[in-house]
Amino acid sequence: MAKERIVRALIVLAGLINFAPVIGAFSGARIESLYGVELADPTLEILLRHRAVLFGLLGGFMIIAAFKRQLHATAIIGGLIAMLSFIGFYYVNDDQPASLMSIVYADIVGVVLLGLAGFMNLVESKQRIK
Repeated sequence: MAKERIVRALIVLAGLINFAPVIGAFSGARIESLYGVELADPTLEILLRHRAVLFGLLGGFMIIAAFKRQLHATAIIGGLIAMLSFIGFYYVNDDQPASLMSIVYADIVGVVLLGLAGFMNLVESKQRIK
């Protein structure tokens, strides 16, 4: 039972990291503040605000899924894909903006949280099978 609570907490924390950018959906100024960019192009503003909504959906799903054991794996995999893809895109880019480093760090924390949750979930599943 304690392991289940820890797994829930790890998924919720990672979900909160994914949910945080949703505040950028409300205005371009918030997006500029979050990412340290100037939104001179309205197309870029629309794309980044839409990204904020999608991360709000993912983070919200992860938080809800933390309390439904059958959704743990989906939440963990979804979160890992989102976070690892950002980290990967950042590091394969020749021009790595320093303003995005805080997001990279947050995603690394999220990956560790989800990795631990996934490992604990796997161990718990194997114990239930025995």
